[in-house]
Amino acid sequence: MNVTDAVSSRSSIRSFKDKPVNDSVIKDLLSKASRSPSGGNLQPWKIFVINNESMDKFLEFQKNWSQPETAAYEIYPSKLKEPYRTSRFELGEQMYNLLGIPREDKDARIAQVMKNFEFFGAPCAFFCFVDKQMGPPQWSDLGMFLQTFMLLALEEGIDTCAQEAWSMKHQSVSEFVQADEEDILFCGMSIGYKNEEATKLSLKNGWFHSGDLAVIHPNGYIQVKDRSKDIIISGGENISSVEIENIIIKHPSVSLAAVVARPDDKWGETPCAFIELIDGQEVEEGELKTFCRQYLAGFKMPKTFVFQTLPKTSTGKIQKFELREVVKKL
Repeated sequence: MNVTDAVSSRSSIRSFKDKPVNDSVIKDLLSKASRSPSGGNLQPWKIFVINNESMDKFLEFQKNWSQPETAAYEIYPSKLKEPYRTSRFELGEQMYNLLGIPREDKDARIAQVMKNFEFFGAPCAFFCFVDKQMGPPQWSDLGMFLQTFMLLALEEGIDTCAQEAWSMKHQSVSEFVQADEEDILFCGMSIGYKNEEATKLSLKNGWFHSGDLAVIHPNGYIQVKDRSKDIIISGGENISSVEIENIIIKHPSVSLAAVVARPDDKWGETPCAFIELIDGQEVEEGELKTFCRQYLAGFKMPKTFVFQTLPKTSTGKIQKFELREVVKKL
């Protein structure tokens, strides 16, 4: 495997087989990865491997740990700006969509997050610590070391998943591996062989299940109609948010439209339309409803219209997740 293939095919695996990884293989990979560049050749990474019996002991130790934990550091800025905020959110939505976990199933999402702390079933792992004295330049060295290790592992047919989530378990991990007090836990890494069956959940019959809904026309043209998570189910009927949006923006006073589901005691969900008007234009809700009725069946009609500036990314994409939060307060 050449470097290009390794970089393009590496991915973070979140479901592993219980097939063991030989200690000697890990030791060899770590030795090779130690040639990663670092400023002043400080090689600031401190690695603690858990494998086989030590993995069993660690998971049991974690299970019985009852003391409060304090995160070693803030993984993301508290006010993450665009486009990073949307990128992070969309990645999470794509992952949960592939796992078949809907937004409203909070318990299932929490359960998936907690799998981080079981290494997603991997039989081997390591923790990467760094001296608290070290600053951003040395932390960037850690990233180069971790990437080098992951690429070398892939060359050996071994899969990985780097996990900053472990920084939230700084105290218990430090206690187990007997890390020095002046060291801080940067991340963990799951190591093993990916569970092909889990991969097949998102790759079936040669197709990647992206969560998009589309139709194939007689001429072979494929038209994406909507995202499965954006479909509104009202009174047992499936309603395409995109269909409604395409009608609303035909109105000469409308600049942008976004439609999301609003909970309804009678129908389960009803369409809620957020409208951004063209500068200087005005339109009454009644007028817009009359306009929409010309094109939409009654059950597809938005029950709620909200006029506001729509939240967007730096590239102009409407952030529907923010509108769903607004709906909760209506």
